[in-house]
This record gives sequence, structure tokens and C-alpha cells, in this order.
Amino acid sequence: RLSGRINLDHKLSDKLNFTINLALTKDLYKKNNYQNADYGGVPFQTFVMPPTEGVYNPNGTYTVFTGLNYGQTNPVGMAKEQYNPASSLRILATTALAYEIIPGLKLRSSASIDNTDNHQDNYNPVSYTHLTLPTNHDMGGCGGWGGG
Repeated sequence: RLSGRINLDHKLSDKLNFTINLALTKDLYKKNNYQNADYGGVPFQTFVMPPTEGVYNPNGTYTVFTGLNYGQTNPVGMAKEQYNPASSLRILATTALAYEIIPGLKLRSSASIDNTDNHQDNYNPVSYTHLTLPTNHDMGGCGGWGGG
């Protein structure tokens, strides 16, 4: 995480002041698949995959445990192969003008913005997911993925 803040006060005249406050925060991180702990995340897969099931097949590919009603699992494959980089940029800014109408009475006008831009990619390589690309006969005319 990288953060910075700038505060600027400038007296434009005897009666007019200008203020700007700016804060920037940039985050870069690699997310692990622990947020889906109830259905399909690494912790859940660790509990449902039988301890007698090997992590790798004899040919070096990941073992696929399909004893779940929602698909296949291999917690080691998920932890090692999934790549989920994420980043965010937050801008928090306020600007204001203050005008002293008479001594002791000021008129102040301000505007603020709080903007966050998030970006996340999700990569699930075939070496882990064991999916095959659909062929024309797999599509079945329904527009969805076939059984492969």
C-alpha cells in the first residue's frame, strides 16, 4: 500500500482564502481464494477432499476429486495455480473557498470527491481446473458449456 496526502492553504487576498486537501492511496495485492470458504475455497476444499486422495496423479497432473455436487476439487491445485491480482486507487479530495464578508462573518463553499477504482483479474489455468474447451457438438444449441 502506498499513501500520500497534501494540504494546501493559500490566501488569495485579505478576504479570500483557498484550501485544497488531497489524499491518494494505491493498493496492489494477490488475493487468495479464502473468501469462498463455505463453497469451493481452499479451506472448504481441504475439509471435503478425502485425506486418502493424492494431490497429484502419477503423470504429475493434479488429482481431481469429483465427489461434490458442485464440481471438482483439489485444494493444493487451487492454492498454487490460481492467480488473482487486484489493485485499487482511491482519491479523496476537498477544495474550498472562504470569503470574509465582514469581520467575524465568513462565507465558505466547498466541494469534495471520494472515488475508488478497483481492478481484479482471475486466472484459473487448465492445469488446475481440468476444463476442456467446448466443441460444436458440446454446445447443444443452448449457448452454454457442454459436458466436454
